[in-house]
Amino acid sequence: MALTLVTAAVTEPLSTGEFKDFARITDNTEDHLIDSWGLAAREKVEDDTRRALITQTWDWILDEFPDSSGAVLTVPLPPLQSVTSITYVDTNGNSQIWAAADYQVDTDSTQGRIMPAYGQSWPSTRDQMQAVTVRFVAGYGDNAVDVPERLLNAMKVLVATWYENREDVIIGVAANKMPAPVAYSRLIWPLRILMV
Repeated sequence: MALTLVTAAVTEPLSTGEFKDFARITDNTEDHLIDSWGLAAREKVEDDTRRALITQTWDWILDEFPDSSGAVLTVPLPPLQSVTSITYVDTNGNSQIWAAADYQVDTDSTQGRIMPAYGQSWPSTRDQMQAVTVRFVAGYGDNAVDVPERLLNAMKVLVATWYENREDVIIGVAANKMPAPVAYSRLIWPLRILMV
């Protein structure tokens, strides 16, 4: 199984000004750093929670469909907005598009699911690696107002921490490695997706 980003988020969920307000930063000379930390904070939140924050398109590449007609594919990057297409290599080695009418998509569950429509079964694929590609759209929406507030706050905590502590090691009476902020961990913990 592999995930490949097709279309990245076209906007970031938080602006430079929002990060600066949270961290009480009035200096404008490091806005470029805050912007780059904002991007890094979104990516860290997405990695740690295994969720997409802002709308983005992905290809999920599999070696095969499930064996059983009643089996479900659980999309690994919630929240699922839609499935754009499902393509596969048939037993003759030809690329096919699976008709959307032949499968059903659940976007309401915490993790989106795909399974054959009533009376349908998973298509047969050639016995090869990367025989199936599910193209899907994930994310809470196109704007910051769509993203849960606790994840936006987790991003703010990260940027503020990185602004104040530019190095991995804090020098004091004894040198200590900078711990992950407790507030960050507590904010993201309830929204983490465990591996399927």
